[in-house]
Amino acid sequence: MTFFQCVGIPLFTWLCMRYGNANAYKVAIAMIVVSLVGFRLMTPSMPGLTLCILGGAVALGIARGGTYMIPWNVYVFLPDVDEALTGRRREGIYAGVMMLMRKVCQALAMMVVGFALDFYGYQKGMSSASAETIEGIKLVFIAGPVIMACLAFYGCFRFKLNKENHKILTTELERLRSGGKLEDAAPHTKEVIESLTGYEHKKTWGHNNKPVSSDRQNNMA
Repeated sequence: MTFFQCVGIPLFTWLCMRYGNANAYKVAIAMIVVSLVGFRLMTPSMPGLTLCILGGAVALGIARGGTYMIPWNVYVFLPDVDEALTGRRREGIYAGVMMLMRKVCQALAMMVVGFALDFYGYQKGMSSASAETIEGIKLVFIAGPVIMACLAFYGCFRFKLNKENHKILTTELERLRSGGKLEDAAPHTKEVIESLTGYEHKKTWGHNNKPVSSDRQNNMA
């Protein structure tokens, strides 16, 4: 899986460039779900078990390359949305929060898995396990990730920062940085800004309760 994860990174880089981040992420999530469900359906007596396991591992490795790469690809565009809302550039804050949440989620996942395995009777070094323990292990390592993957898949349909919207966003930011007035934005531009920030257009560019840097005060006036 680790090797094919490296293969998945350039593949999903191309998919992001060709079809957009959200659609590429849908492909990665779908591959993960199919792989995990496939592992759940495998039995020791099924023919070609080794090839099935290898195939699932390859697909899961490629998909993991996408799920790791795409969020970082999305991250570089988020400060633009934040600037449209606050009038500030805060890339460092976003990077710090993203790394913190990644570490927190990894730690929580490990803790939950440990408690779950203990609950189902798994003990380190055990040579055999009961049927209940085996089913519990399957539930922990398959059902849990599938549920989280489905939540991520749902989020893809709510993701609105595509190539077209980002181009409109950056064009508007350049206009505002040059001293343009907020109210002079085109109607479609206002719709895009509102969909990306979640705020009414008149409350963007620092016209809200978000802190604004001093070098934006003149442009907001």
